[in-house]
Amino acid sequence: YEYVMIWLNVQKFKVINEIGGFDLGNQTLKYVYSEIRNHLLDNEYVARMFSDNFAILMLYDNQQKLEYRLNRCFEDINDYESNSDYKFRFSFTTGIYLIDETDIPITQIKDRAHAARKLVSPQDNDLCVYHYYDNTIRIQMLNEKDIENRAYLALQNGEFEVYFQPKYSVKKHQLSGAEALVRWNHPTRGFLSPAEFIPVFENNGFITHVDLFVFQTVCQMIRKRLDAHQAVVPVSINMSRMHFSHPHFLNEYIKIRNKYNIPFKYLELELTESIVFENIEMFINIIKSIHQAGFMCSMDDFGSGYSSLSMLKNLEVDTIKLDKSFFATKDMSYEKEKIIVKNIIDMAKALNISTVAEGIETHEQVNFLEHTECDLIQGFVYSRPIPIQNFNDLLDSQL
Repeated sequence: YEYVMIWLNVQKFKVINEIGGFDLGNQTLKYVYSEIRNHLLDNEYVARMFSDNFAILMLYDNQQKLEYRLNRCFEDINDYESNSDYKFRFSFTTGIYLIDETDIPITQIKDRAHAARKLVSPQDNDLCVYHYYDNTIRIQMLNEKDIENRAYLALQNGEFEVYFQPKYSVKKHQLSGAEALVRWNHPTRGFLSPAEFIPVFENNGFITHVDLFVFQTVCQMIRKRLDAHQAVVPVSINMSRMHFSHPHFLNEYIKIRNKYNIPFKYLELELTESIVFENIEMFINIIKSIHQAGFMCSMDDFGSGYSSLSMLKNLEVDTIKLDKSFFATKDMSYEKEKIIVKNIIDMAKALNISTVAEGIETHEQVNFLEHTECDLIQGFVYSRPIPIQNFNDLLDSQL
């Protein structure tokens, strides 16, 4: 092999943004890029792909030499002078593709390295974890192609189902909302994990059809309950960034909402935090459009790697959902994460923004949140996502 393609990710980058803000995050990315560049030869290359992800093209002799060079680079990145009280330790995950097919497009070469990196399971004490592209990953990518090819037929055949994950009030421990999630009941393979098909649909744009299917199903469910004079709670529905490439992306949502005449207070459109990082002005305009159309707006995965507290006041969202990575320590023993979570909740409260903690699995986590101003809890500690009929039964029994 003459070259390898390396997909590199900076781990826990969100902590830098939370502690130092957006400007420090940008400076850090430039610093990492510069250090990598200093370790490359003239005929080797590095490019920042997005957020905290980099693609590196390096000459290859053998695995031992490659990892030695990379480890030296990562050690040098961590060997820096800091004037602040807090010194961040950089750790990395990499996917590596030994380029054995030189006639395929560079995007496919990059995708193979990226696919390898996504299979990495980093440990807190690792400087870097390496994962190499192999035939297992090739099979996985062929499976993704099959998913892509079957998508339209699956939608026509009613294979997609909407599940609801309840949200509970922190103070009252009462069912107070839900998030609508899509599941795929494949006729031969059974239920597919969302992790198998959602990224595929986001890449090819089919996710917009799925989002609208979920939204319509939610409106149908709410209308049915309202007509029967049954209790209803607000439901959040994910909206992919793929919608925003169309200037009138809200028209279909408005049309469906009007068809079922759903009060706006029961519908919340949920955007992912990564859109903010890509283009904050665009994000602000999107929120304005959503509000002008009458819908509430929430931001999912807040703190997952890009946003900072200082950005909150500019976003004007109705709700933020704290990323589940904040609660990775089930006994809530990690003091820095607890401080960050409390600061986010306090800032949101001051700005009249509701907060939802997602990924909550233990009573220790619930106990911590009870001592904050957090509004809602979503997670396995109360309920996994459940089918629509089960959710209706839960609503009837608790409200």
